[in-house]
Amino acid sequence: MHEYRVTRTKMINPENISSFLIGNPKDFLDNVSFDDENFFAKTNSQNYGKVHIINISAIWCGPCKPVLEQFVALMKEYEGKDVCVSFLCITPDNNATRNMYREKGIDDASVYFTSDDEYKFLASTFSPMGLPYGILVNRKGIIVDYGVHVRPNELLREKINTLLVQDKLIK
Repeated sequence: MHEYRVTRTKMINPENISSFLIGNPKDFLDNVSFDDENFFAKTNSQNYGKVHIINISAIWCGPCKPVLEQFVALMKEYEGKDVCVSFLCITPDNNATRNMYREKGIDDASVYFTSDDEYKFLASTFSPMGLPYGILVNRKGIIVDYGVHVRPNELLREKINTLLVQDKLIK
């Protein structure tokens, strides 16, 4: 029952989880915090005012590789608009990992490598059911959707287009 309540709270109050991730914890998560060096705080400040998609993947993940290519195509599609994509890699930072992203056309500045603590935090906060995993953030830095379904497809494009016009999703 506790897990249900926590999950429900996260889903109906995206402001709570967003505030927590950027370092301003709310009631249900106030026992954990990160400083301003965490990925979410940095990326939120760097991309504030843009619709932001965060892709979480790993080099060993078979389904992640084609999704990375699809994100590169999505970035080209939305080039010049207030849309950006960041890549959060749960694989250790090494040449093989960096080369995989480069081969897909993703520059080093867009890729962030998690520490063990950050990975544990991600797993406990989002309870991902698989990879690749996506997080959709509106222009105000509020997480409006997250899950394995947040990947380049028509539904994501529809959500991006909606967020370019307004801050909250209708659906």
